[in-house]
Amino acid sequence: MKSDYMLIAARPDAAPADKQFTDAVMKRIINTKTSRSVFASLRRRGPVFIVLVVLLAIGALSSTAYAITYFWTRSHTAVTSSLDSDGRKTYSIKTEGCEPGNLTYEYKLKKGATLSDTDVQRLMSTYCEQQAVIQWAVQTWPNDSSTINHSIPGYVSHVAMTLVSNPLKNISMTRQSITTSEFLLQQSDNDQQTTKVESDTKILIDGQLSTIDKLDASKAVLLVTRQDIDQKNQDDCTAVSCSSDTLRDDTKLVALVQLSYPLEYYYGFKDLVLSRPCTHNAIDFCPLSTDNIIVFWRNGAGDYINSAKWKETSGVIQSIGRDKITIQTRAGRIVTVHTDANTVNGFNARPTSNNGFQVAVGDTLNISYLSFQDQVLADDIPFVNLMQLELVIESQAQHQKY
Repeated sequence: MKSDYMLIAARPDAAPADKQFTDAVMKRIINTKTSRSVFASLRRRGPVFIVLVVLLAIGALSSTAYAITYFWTRSHTAVTSSLDSDGRKTYSIKTEGCEPGNLTYEYKLKKGATLSDTDVQRLMSTYCEQQAVIQWAVQTWPNDSSTINHSIPGYVSHVAMTLVSNPLKNISMTRQSITTSEFLLQQSDNDQQTTKVESDTKILIDGQLSTIDKLDASKAVLLVTRQDIDQKNQDDCTAVSCSSDTLRDDTKLVALVQLSYPLEYYYGFKDLVLSRPCTHNAIDFCPLSTDNIIVFWRNGAGDYINSAKWKETSGVIQSIGRDKITIQTRAGRIVTVHTDANTVNGFNARPTSNNGFQVAVGDTLNISYLSFQDQVLADDIPFVNLMQLELVIESQAQHQKY
């Protein structure tokens, strides 16, 4: 057996698909001579979503192997549609290989939206594609804040961050730079940004290494940048108070990723309202919209957001009392939420600041609360545990509730 094949075969099934192994295999394979070939493949390995497909050539006097590295796998989405009680289409979407995992989502078409079933499936594919790129980027160039210290006088902290852009339109491109825009219409100089392309910038098309000249100008792109910052603490720093000066702030384009679809598909979610399993409560679904309005927010609630004690539920308002609200969740549970006297009345008394919206029976509320009995879903939420009430809105501009 040739030594290059032995290197591939020697890798244990349980070994992670790390970059060092991949680079070693690639270097060994690429240095072989060319002849006839047959296909062989390596299975997908580990959470980095790397698949190596190796073309092994067998010849009388020489051997050949070509390697193609897939930096992430394509996710799979299954979409089924149904009519909701209000006559609008609701889509149930099951994803596999899409971060943050294999989950079931629901989308409801907004009033007046005209998306087809194919459009909705394509939109979900664009979301999963972005998640795969983000995961690959932060694993390839991990964030590092391990040296930060904000108390020692004169101390220099180094911070490294990997940033992934929103989907962008490729306006123009040379080997030295790319000019992009996030907007499809009415582009101006202020909408466009020119970024330097480094000699070692990775160009990725269809999840594989490629070259600048192969980029399709009609497709959206993502820019992956690496930011390195050095900050020096001032000489009067203490454990209580410390200011710092920036010594270095370098941003470098480390990868340019061509996405699978034109830009407009990556911004099509404006016609849908997403519902996903509520946090720490998979029984109920919580509808998410950028137009939702905060009815109540407790100061300090943000300190608990990542806690296992933080739970969510959501439902249609059945009744509103002076100091409590009852809702019915999608699962049919009746939940009583205790408030203070001014929670709903105070919100409804400020229609100008709330863009004209008021809370009423029949509206949908998202509710966040703390539960100190993690194994039990609360049907009665005391006011002291209440963290947030959110009125679900489809469109503030068109004044449409969910």
